[in-house]
Amino acid sequence: ALIAQHFRNGGGTITGGYILGNAASRNVQLKVGFRETHVEVKPSVPRGTDVDVMQMELSPEDWGRRNPDGPGATTQART
Repeated sequence: ALIAQHFRNGGGTITGGYILGNAASRNVQLKVGFRETHVEVKPSVPRGTDVDVMQMELSPEDWGRRNPDGPGATTQART
C-alpha cells in the first residue's frame, strides 16, 4: 500500500538492499518488484565488520509493468 501510494503521488525510484546471504530479505524485495543493481561494502555495527550489501531499486516504470491496473500504476507505465 505504501509503495502504491508513493508512485501514485509521483514519487521516484525507491532503493533498498540486503546483506548477501539473507535469502528472506532478498525474496521479499524481489516479490515486490525490486531488481538487483550492484554490490556495495558497508559497515555493520552489530557485526563489527564490513558486509557486502546487494543494492536494489524499484522504479515507477518497473512498478507499473508489474501492476498495470493496480493502485499506484503510472500513466507512463501503462502505455
